[in-house]
Amino acid sequence: MSQHIAVDIGGTQIRAALFQDGSITPKKIERISTSGENPVLDRICDLILKIWPEYGAMSAIGIATAGAIDPYQGVVISAPNISGWINVPLRDHVQNCFQVPVYIGNDANLAAIGEWRYGSGKGHHHLIYITISTGIGGGIILDDHLLLGQQGLAAEIGHVTVLPDGPLCGCGKKGHIEALASGTAIVNWTKSELARLAW
Repeated sequence: MSQHIAVDIGGTQIRAALFQDGSITPKKIERISTSGENPVLDRICDLILKIWPEYGAMSAIGIATAGAIDPYQGVVISAPNISGWINVPLRDHVQNCFQVPVYIGNDANLAAIGEWRYGSGKGHHHLIYITISTGIGGGIILDDHLLLGQQGLAAEIGHVTVLPDGPLCGCGKKGHIEALASGTAIVNWTKSELARLAW
């Protein structure tokens, strides 16, 4: 029996799912908050253990995570929405925990592949995928290939500067699209407007 685990690490929650025999419908799903007393890396391994199958070998673990990811080295370069995540060797850590092959990638890039292969992009040779959540991410399929570029950062559209003197982004720079139009940015803007109107 072929078994795989997929993990999605977001700014607010971590989800894991067990898949068997090539099915795209998960056999088990679990989720926990990204924040907590234990370090995020430990929380990821604990969550994987919760859905680890009782029988049969595990073929691989795939991890999608927000932020700037180097899929070649398996390193999270930076994840502005996860505190302290700078140059985190995510692949090696999880691989050491479970002794199976581990693959990591940017969540928007991997979502673009999913949409191209199974969703609305099926049958198309080019696709641009944009995700708006805690942050903003993008993935690009060009001539049936995922566009990665240097260190996998080619489609990192959330950190394009559109307003040089705009609000501070989670990455520490000003005026990025993510700082203006992400779910977090919209909530922050709404709160500031309500506070201003209250006076």
